[in-house]
Amino acid sequence: ITGINSSAGRDSSGGAGGLVNVNVAGDLVLVNGGQISSRSGGKGPAGKIMVHTGNLLLDGELSVISSNAGADSSSAGGVEATVDDTLTLLNGSKISATSFGAGPSGDVTVHAGRAINILGVSLTPEGSVAPSGLFIDAHGTGQAGNLTVTTSTLSLADGGVIDARSEHSSGGNIGVHADHTLLQSGGKISASVYGDPQTQGGDVIMNGDTLVILASPGPANTPPTGITARATQGRGGNIIINTDVFLHNAPSVDEVLNASSEVLGNDGAVEVNAPDIDLSGSLTNLKSAYLDVAHHVNPRCFVGDRDERSHFLIHDRGALPPGPDEAIPAPVSRCLPAEPLALASSAADVPTERPSPAPVAQPPAAVLGFNNR
Repeated sequence: ITGINSSAGRDSSGGAGGLVNVNVAGDLVLVNGGQISSRSGGKGPAGKIMVHTGNLLLDGELSVISSNAGADSSSAGGVEATVDDTLTLLNGSKISATSFGAGPSGDVTVHAGRAINILGVSLTPEGSVAPSGLFIDAHGTGQAGNLTVTTSTLSLADGGVIDARSEHSSGGNIGVHADHTLLQSGGKISASVYGDPQTQGGDVIMNGDTLVILASPGPANTPPTGITARATQGRGGNIIINTDVFLHNAPSVDEVLNASSEVLGNDGAVEVNAPDIDLSGSLTNLKSAYLDVAHHVNPRCFVGDRDERSHFLIHDRGALPPGPDEAIPAPVSRCLPAEPLALASSAADVPTERPSPAPVAQPPAAVLGFNNR
């Protein structure tokens, strides 16, 4: 797909941009600058974008699904994406709602039945880093919208982000409803504001079974891994964690959950409603040195003269066994030794009992044996 676009021009009288509705039964792929977008350059709002597909893949900085409201527009239309299986954003691709004026930016709502994977960044022609992600951007005085994510497994890595930012107004809220969430290698969820003292950072609310944050570095010039609701001059937002398990590898939780403000005493709140799991009683320090196996395990075979070494012998039967309708010969050990009979000179010399028949030759059975060395 190359592009689907709905636009209301600058000279429009205030009417809304058209609705963009895309339904694909299979997979929808946007690469090499493929776009689905709506834009309003006039006074009316931009049209809403609705996408429903089996799997959705966006790859590359210019591959986007976006709703944009210009400086004179009343609002952006917002984006609603429903994916039956997996949503994947790679290498700077994004789904976004943006406002450049006094109107609100609109909301971004994303649902994926199985997983959402947001991975990687790209470099713009100016040399800046463009991360993959879900975005709410309020560049003007308009209020930032809300960003809602629902899925089973959410993964952000290699600089991938979920970001609701405001430059001159209060921040939008981010709500994540995921059974399992993993942030690593520069993966970030942020609802931050950069406006005046009256602005406030948005709230970030995480709901689910597990939240794991691995504070490992991401690509160059990307922010550290974690969840933030920061403010420069205003008040920081709130971060609320409602999960059964919350794990991180940072020295302090403040390094991965940050609701601070650059103004002293204006920080937001961080609330973790997860069981306090203390692993100290279940862990122990390993010894610094491993055991030397050579001192504790004897060699299996003594290396000496060739004739003194042990041997493991396998003798096969040498022939086929008797068939099911043939007589089974007695073991050799049970057969009497065959001796030649002397010719009888009289009836008295004739033995009263018939001698046992000579033993039937039998191929040797399979033998497994050692030479006892």
